[in-house]
Amino acid sequence: MKKYFSTVEDLIKSRRAGIVKNSALWANMPVTAAILDQDVADIELINTQIEETEHQLSQLIAQGKKVVMAKEQRVLQIDKLASGLHSDDLPKLSDYGIAPKKTGATSKPKPEKGVVKSIKDDTDGVGFIIERDVVANATTYEWQKAEGDDPAITNIDEGKMNHFKITNKKVFVDDEVKKGTRYFYRFRGVNSSGNGAWSEPVSRVQ
Repeated sequence: MKKYFSTVEDLIKSRRAGIVKNSALWANMPVTAAILDQDVADIELINTQIEETEHQLSQLIAQGKKVVMAKEQRVLQIDKLASGLHSDDLPKLSDYGIAPKKTGATSKPKPEKGVVKSIKDDTDGVGFIIERDVVANATTYEWQKAEGDDPAITNIDEGKMNHFKITNKKVFVDDEVKKGTRYFYRFRGVNSSGNGAWSEPVSRVQ
């Protein structure tokens, strides 16, 4: 959408330049340079409001992730306590919506290390399209993300990588980005036997 706004703004500016260059012929026309100046100002105001809203949304999403992850830990705490209370009556776990762990089943190997196949700009100019490969033995995938301190630096301290999302999608779009910032991504496969190794981080500047 921003790309569309910018395109229209550039068109208005180019037409204004023509009007100013031929001002004598445009003296009595209904469209003036002043009107076009206001049109440009209106578009720039909308762009500013959108950028402010996107920033607020990004902060709210980050805050929401922290809250939800904390609540998820509560669920895991209940699961652990319930498993202890009903250790002699495992089917009782269904009262809590907990599926009893299967016994006697052969555990599968942990997922192998994966690769981020590509990261490129989204078609609307905002965000990235990220694609991963398929990892053997993985049932789902956990992603991490980090902002770089300097767009020119392509290395990242892996300790700065934070939980981003869990998804089975091979390709997804991340619109939670800021212009001029380098973003890093990596993922790992997950299954009932545990977590695989993290992929090597990849990065791109918005």
